[in-house]
Amino acid sequence: MKNRSHIPLAKPFLGKEEEEAASAVVRSGWLVQGPKVKELERMLEDRFSAYAVAVNSCSTALLLVGEVADLEALDVGVPSYTFVATVNAVLHSGATPVFMEIDESLNVDPNAPRPSLDTMIAVHQVGLPLDTRAFRSVGDTIIEDAACAFGAKLDGREIGFEGGITPHTLATCFSVHASKSIVAGEGGLVVTRHKDFAEQLRVLRDHGASISADERVKNGRYVEEEYVECGYNGRMTDIAAAIAIEQRYLGSTKGSCSPVLQAPKRTLPRPKRAERRCSCLPALHHTRTRRF
Repeated sequence: MKNRSHIPLAKPFLGKEEEEAASAVVRSGWLVQGPKVKELERMLEDRFSAYAVAVNSCSTALLLVGEVADLEALDVGVPSYTFVATVNAVLHSGATPVFMEIDESLNVDPNAPRPSLDTMIAVHQVGLPLDTRAFRSVGDTIIEDAACAFGAKLDGREIGFEGGITPHTLATCFSVHASKSIVAGEGGLVVTRHKDFAEQLRVLRDHGASISADERVKNGRYVEEEYVECGYNGRMTDIAAAIAIEQRYLGSTKGSCSPVLQAPKRTLPRPKRAERRCSCLPALHHTRTRRF
C-alpha cells in the first residue's frame, strides 16, 4: 500500500507574537482566568457591541447558556447534521432535542416542515451563516451555535454583532479551538445583548462564585467570596486568552470586518436548580410533564 500524505482538516498559524504573549503570562505567575481573559472580553465587547463572556470551550458556552436560559423540559430544535456538542448541550439542560431537516447548504432548511418547538439552537454549520430571521416563529428566543463562524457575515452584518442576527437571539456562542478561524488552543466565547444574562454566565463558569479569583486578591487585599449558585469550572486560562488576543482578526470592527465567509434518559438524580431566569427572558416555559 502506497504511503498517503496526511492533509489536516485545519492547521493553526501561530507566530512569535503568540509565543511571546503566552510566555509573558507564564512569567507573570498568573496562569488561570485573570486580566488577560478580561482584556479578551473587552475586545469582543468592542467588536460586537454586546456583552462578552470567555469560557474554556464552545461546548461549555452552549451548556452554560442552556442552563441560564432554563431549557429544562422544553422541545429544542437542532439540525439533523451538526456536531454532537450541540445536542449534548440540550440533553444536559434537561430538554428534548428535536432534529430539523437541512438543505444543500448543510444548514437547517427554512422551508421544511417542522414540529412545534419551544426554541432552537441555530447552527451556522461549517461557518456558513444561517438566516435565523426565517425562524422567528420558533419560540420567543433562539440560541446561535457559531462555533465555526467567527467573522462570517450575513447581508453585511457579522454573526454575533449586538448579540445575534436578530433581536430574538438570546446569545451567540463561538469556538477558539485550534481548528477554528480564531485560535487559542481551546476556548469558547459567548456574546449577548443582555447584561444580566452575561453576569449569570460569569457566575456559573466559576463554580457559582460571587467574585472571580483575580478580583479576590486585587490591590493586595483579600476579599472572601460566596458561592451563590451550583456552578461549573468553565474558566478560560490567561494563557489561552493571551494567544487569542494576538489573533489580529479580533480587533474592533463594529460589525464591518472583512468576512471569512459570505453569505437518552438521565439515570442520575438531577439536583433542584435555584431559580435563575433572567429578566431579559420571555416566558419560555410551559406547564408540561418532563419526559425523561
